[in-house]
Amino acid sequence: IEGLSDKDQLEKFVAWGNKIESYDFSKMTKLKSINLIGSPVKEIKGLSAAGSNLTTLDLGSTQISSLDVTQNTELQKLNLSYVKGITTLDLSNNTRLTELTTNNSGIRELKLGSKNGLKNINVSGSKLSSLDISEAGTIENIAVGLQTDATGTNQQIKVTMTQLQKDYFDSKGIIFTENIIANNSDKNRPNSNVKVIIKQ
Repeated sequence: IEGLSDKDQLEKFVAWGNKIESYDFSKMTKLKSINLIGSPVKEIKGLSAAGSNLTTLDLGSTQISSLDVTQNTELQKLNLSYVKGITTLDLSNNTRLTELTTNNSGIRELKLGSKNGLKNINVSGSKLSSLDISEAGTIENIAVGLQTDATGTNQQIKVTMTQLQKDYFDSKGIIFTENIIANNSDKNRPNSNVKVIIKQ
Protein backbone atom coordinates (compact mmCIF):
# COMPACT_ATOMS: atom_id res chain seq x y z
CA ILE A 1 0.00 0.00 0.00
CA GLU A 2 1.58 3.22 -1.15
CA GLY A 3 1.59 6.36 0.97
CA LEU A 4 1.14 4.66 4.32
CA SER A 5 3.61 6.43 6.60
CA ASP A 6 5.29 4.65 9.51
CA LYS A 7 4.32 1.29 8.06
CA ASP A 8 7.35 -0.20 9.79
CA GLN A 9 5.60 0.49 13.14
CA LEU A 10 2.33 -1.21 12.21
CA GLU A 11 1.42 -4.18 14.44
CA LYS A 12 -2.08 -5.03 13.22
CA PHE A 13 -3.25 -5.01 9.59
CA VAL A 14 -6.95 -5.46 8.79
CA ALA A 15 -8.19 -5.04 5.21
CA TRP A 16 -11.05 -7.45 4.58
CA GLY A 17 -13.77 -6.66 2.09
CA ASN A 18 -11.71 -4.34 -0.16
CA LYS A 19 -10.62 -4.73 -3.81
CA ILE A 20 -6.83 -4.84 -3.46
CA GLU A 21 -5.30 -7.95 -5.10
CA SER A 22 -1.66 -7.73 -3.98
CA TYR A 23 0.04 -6.92 -0.68
CA ASP A 24 3.72 -6.48 0.10
CA PHE A 25 4.50 -6.63 3.82
CA SER A 26 8.29 -6.46 3.42
CA LYS A 27 8.54 -3.10 5.25
CA MET A 28 6.15 -4.03 8.07
CA THR A 29 8.65 -5.68 10.40
CA LYS A 30 6.57 -5.37 13.60
CA LEU A 31 3.37 -6.93 12.31
CA LYS A 32 1.70 -9.26 14.80
CA SER A 33 -1.64 -9.80 13.10
CA ILE A 34 -2.95 -9.77 9.51
CA ASN A 35 -6.63 -10.10 8.62
CA LEU A 36 -7.57 -10.19 4.93
CA ILE A 37 -10.63 -12.46 5.26
CA GLY A 38 -12.93 -12.34 2.24
CA SER A 39 -10.76 -9.94 0.24
CA PRO A 40 -9.89 -10.65 -3.43
CA VAL A 41 -6.15 -10.68 -2.69
CA LYS A 42 -4.22 -13.01 -5.00
CA GLU A 43 -0.65 -12.35 -3.90
CA ILE A 44 1.02 -11.83 -0.54
CA LYS A 45 4.71 -10.96 -0.36
CA GLY A 46 7.19 -10.10 2.36
CA LEU A 47 5.77 -12.04 5.31
CA SER A 48 9.32 -13.02 6.25
CA ALA A 49 10.00 -9.38 7.25
CA ALA A 50 7.72 -9.71 10.28
CA GLY A 51 9.55 -12.90 11.19
CA SER A 52 8.76 -14.14 14.67
CA ASN A 53 6.56 -11.11 15.46
CA LEU A 54 3.68 -12.44 13.35
CA THR A 55 1.34 -14.57 15.48
CA THR A 56 -2.03 -14.39 13.66
CA LEU A 57 -2.74 -14.79 9.95
CA ASP A 58 -6.38 -14.74 8.80
CA LEU A 59 -6.60 -15.33 5.05
CA GLY A 60 -9.89 -17.23 4.80
CA SER A 61 -11.89 -16.91 1.56
CA THR A 62 -9.07 -15.15 -0.31
CA GLN A 63 -7.71 -15.91 -3.80
CA ILE A 64 -4.07 -16.56 -2.87
CA SER A 65 -2.30 -19.48 -4.55
CA SER A 66 0.88 -19.71 -2.45
CA LEU A 67 1.96 -18.98 1.10
CA ASP A 68 5.38 -19.04 2.74
CA VAL A 69 5.32 -18.83 6.54
CA THR A 70 8.60 -20.66 7.16
CA GLN A 71 10.16 -17.51 8.71
CA ASN A 72 7.15 -16.80 10.93
CA THR A 73 8.23 -19.20 13.66
CA GLU A 74 5.95 -17.74 16.37
CA LEU A 75 2.77 -18.07 14.28
CA GLN A 76 -0.03 -19.28 16.55
CA LYS A 77 -3.19 -18.96 14.49
CA LEU A 78 -3.54 -19.64 10.74
CA ASN A 79 -6.84 -19.48 8.86
CA LEU A 80 -6.97 -20.59 5.22
CA SER A 81 -10.57 -21.80 5.13
CA TYR A 82 -12.18 -21.73 1.66
CA VAL A 83 -8.84 -20.87 0.01
CA LYS A 84 -8.97 -23.01 -3.14
CA GLY A 85 -5.70 -21.85 -4.77
CA ILE A 86 -3.20 -23.29 -2.27
CA THR A 87 -2.46 -26.99 -2.81
CA THR A 88 0.60 -27.53 -0.58
CA LEU A 89 1.37 -26.09 2.83
CA ASP A 90 4.53 -26.59 4.89
CA LEU A 91 4.09 -25.73 8.57
CA SER A 92 7.03 -27.75 9.89
CA ASN A 93 8.81 -24.54 11.06
CA ASN A 94 5.74 -23.18 12.84
CA THR A 95 6.16 -25.11 16.08
CA ARG A 96 4.09 -22.61 18.13
CA LEU A 97 0.90 -23.11 16.13
CA THR A 98 -2.16 -23.56 18.37
CA GLU A 99 -4.98 -23.18 15.84
CA LEU A 100 -5.08 -24.33 12.20
CA THR A 101 -8.13 -23.84 9.99
CA THR A 102 -7.96 -24.95 6.34
CA ASN A 103 -11.44 -26.43 5.93
CA ASN A 104 -12.97 -26.45 2.43
CA SER A 105 -9.63 -25.52 0.89
CA GLY A 106 -7.68 -26.88 -2.08
CA ILE A 107 -4.85 -28.24 0.07
CA ARG A 108 -3.65 -31.67 -1.06
CA GLU A 109 -0.45 -31.87 0.98
CA LEU A 110 0.03 -30.60 4.52
CA LYS A 111 3.26 -30.93 6.51
CA LEU A 112 2.63 -30.36 10.20
CA GLY A 113 5.80 -31.54 11.90
CA SER A 114 6.16 -31.19 15.67
CA LYS A 115 3.31 -29.16 17.18
CA ASN A 116 3.11 -29.66 20.93
CA GLY A 117 0.83 -26.66 21.38
CA LEU A 118 -1.69 -27.41 18.61
CA LYS A 119 -5.16 -27.42 20.22
CA ASN A 120 -7.58 -26.88 17.33
CA ILE A 121 -7.31 -28.26 13.80
CA ASN A 122 -9.98 -28.15 11.10
CA VAL A 123 -8.90 -29.43 7.70
CA SER A 124 -12.23 -31.05 6.78
CA GLY A 125 -13.65 -30.78 3.29
CA SER A 126 -10.27 -30.28 1.63
CA LYS A 127 -8.23 -32.45 -0.79
CA LEU A 128 -6.04 -34.40 1.65
CA SER A 129 -5.50 -38.15 1.30
CA SER A 130 -3.25 -38.44 4.36
CA LEU A 131 -2.27 -36.47 7.45
CA ASP A 132 0.19 -37.19 10.25
CA ILE A 133 -0.74 -35.61 13.59
CA SER A 134 1.38 -37.95 15.71
CA GLU A 135 3.81 -35.16 16.69
CA ALA A 136 1.08 -32.67 17.54
CA GLY A 137 0.54 -33.57 21.19
CA THR A 138 -2.91 -33.16 22.74
CA ILE A 139 -5.31 -31.79 20.13
CA GLU A 140 -8.58 -30.78 21.81
CA ASN A 141 -10.75 -30.15 18.74
CA ILE A 142 -10.27 -31.91 15.42
CA ALA A 143 -12.09 -32.15 12.08
CA VAL A 144 -10.27 -34.07 9.33
CA GLY A 145 -12.93 -35.89 7.29
CA LEU A 146 -15.06 -35.30 4.19
CA GLN A 147 -12.05 -35.03 1.86
CA THR A 148 -12.39 -35.12 -1.92
CA ASP A 149 -9.93 -35.75 -4.74
CA ALA A 150 -9.10 -33.38 -7.62
CA THR A 151 -12.29 -34.37 -9.46
CA GLY A 152 -14.51 -33.72 -6.44
CA THR A 153 -15.04 -37.43 -5.70
CA ASN A 154 -15.10 -38.43 -2.04
CA GLN A 155 -11.79 -39.88 -0.86
CA GLN A 156 -10.87 -41.44 2.45
CA ILE A 157 -8.13 -39.74 4.43
CA LYS A 158 -5.59 -41.77 6.38
CA VAL A 159 -4.79 -40.00 9.66
CA THR A 160 -1.73 -41.16 11.59
CA MET A 161 -1.88 -40.56 15.35
CA THR A 162 -0.52 -42.00 18.57
CA GLN A 163 -2.50 -44.37 20.79
CA LEU A 164 -2.45 -41.64 23.45
CA GLN A 165 -4.13 -39.20 21.05
CA LYS A 166 -6.70 -41.80 20.02
CA ASP A 167 -7.50 -42.54 23.67
CA TYR A 168 -7.93 -38.81 24.33
CA PHE A 169 -10.29 -38.40 21.37
CA ASP A 170 -12.28 -41.41 22.58
CA SER A 171 -12.56 -39.88 26.06
CA LYS A 172 -13.89 -36.64 24.55
CA GLY A 173 -16.44 -38.45 22.39
CA ILE A 174 -14.65 -37.55 19.15
CA ILE A 175 -15.51 -40.40 16.80
CA PHE A 176 -13.76 -41.19 13.51
CA THR A 177 -15.77 -43.28 11.03
CA GLU A 178 -14.46 -44.96 7.89
CA ASN A 179 -17.74 -44.40 6.08
CA ILE A 180 -19.29 -41.07 5.08
CA ILE A 181 -21.95 -39.68 7.39
CA ALA A 182 -24.53 -37.96 5.19
CA ASN A 183 -26.55 -36.35 7.98
CA ASN A 184 -25.41 -32.72 8.24
CA SER A 185 -26.59 -32.44 11.84
CA ASP A 186 -24.51 -35.42 13.02
CA LYS A 187 -21.69 -34.04 15.19
CA ASN A 188 -19.38 -36.82 13.96
CA ARG A 189 -19.81 -35.89 10.27
CA PRO A 190 -16.64 -33.70 10.07
CA ASN A 191 -14.60 -36.78 11.04
CA SER A 192 -16.25 -39.24 8.66
CA ASN A 193 -14.52 -41.10 5.82
CA VAL A 194 -11.39 -41.25 8.00
CA LYS A 195 -9.10 -44.24 8.45
CA VAL A 196 -7.14 -43.99 11.68
CA ILE A 197 -3.59 -45.39 11.66
CA ILE A 198 -1.91 -45.79 15.05
CA LYS A 199 1.78 -44.91 14.95
CA GLN A 200 3.86 -47.69 16.46
